[in-house]
Amino acid sequence: MRLALVLALVSSLQIFQQSSVDPNQYDTIWQASLVTAAFPIGKFIATCFLSFNNVNLHSELDRCARLLIVGAVISAIPIISSPGIFYLILRPDEYPLDECTETVSIDGDAPEPIKSSHPVLFVFVLMVINVSIGVPLMQTFSTLIFSYYGMPKNLASIFSVLYPILQLIPVMISTRINVSRKRLVLGGYLVAIEAQFFLLLTSSYPYIPEKHQMIAMTVLLLILSISFVIPCNTALCILFEQFDGSNVKTASKSRCVMWFLASISTLTFSKVLVTYGFAVAFFPYFLGSVVSYAVMLFIFPSKHSFVIKL
Repeated sequence: MRLALVLALVSSLQIFQQSSVDPNQYDTIWQASLVTAAFPIGKFIATCFLSFNNVNLHSELDRCARLLIVGAVISAIPIISSPGIFYLILRPDEYPLDECTETVSIDGDAPEPIKSSHPVLFVFVLMVINVSIGVPLMQTFSTLIFSYYGMPKNLASIFSVLYPILQLIPVMISTRINVSRKRLVLGGYLVAIEAQFFLLLTSSYPYIPEKHQMIAMTVLLLILSISFVIPCNTALCILFEQFDGSNVKTASKSRCVMWFLASISTLTFSKVLVTYGFAVAFFPYFLGSVVSYAVMLFIFPSKHSFVIKL
């Protein structure tokens, strides 16, 4: 529970950093994009260091916690230091390194397979779809997207605050229903991809009245942001189950790919949106989600493994 609290604080820090940039404060959209992309770029660099160097993971966590406190002092924003302080206070004295098991049982149900038949490919696909499904877009550009179709900026800001609150609904429901992780992940991503499809369709259809289009886009964006919260978080748990606790390099490399794509997304989306429109800016995300989902269907942990024969 205490580590879950720390992770929640770190996630809130990321959302705060990426969503607090006001594009109107900068002369060009590129400047705003670069400032917004500072967080994923920094995460990419740090994760690369973990991926290609032999480091003590827990020592690195302690060091990062202290750096968060230093960063708070430099930036004069006390909220930034809270994850670091809480981590140092709540960190366990020992970190168990459990070996991966082959199955997991949820609430006494029949055991579910944990490991994919192609674990390396699986973790990379998970990280790609976590970006393409729209997580960095909604975290960074929710206000910009909501206001793009005519919503007043004040109302767009309210909706940008509302959607993370609405994300709590499926999370709370998921704790009270008995559904396999495979259904949570694949079903959740499928709903999100369908929302992406209708977003593209609605944004590119020329005969919808502007007000109706604004309402439809708002509803679809909310559906998208709510639908991807469960599969993305559940998939992250499955990611680290593919390897032993002592082996973090492969998982870190997949996270490198995620942060690299998130950096590219943050740097380019707003410029493409302003220049070419929502449909052109959003189509690569939809395409990436469809391809990743198709691959995931075959390699998701299952009793009947999919084997590629060369």
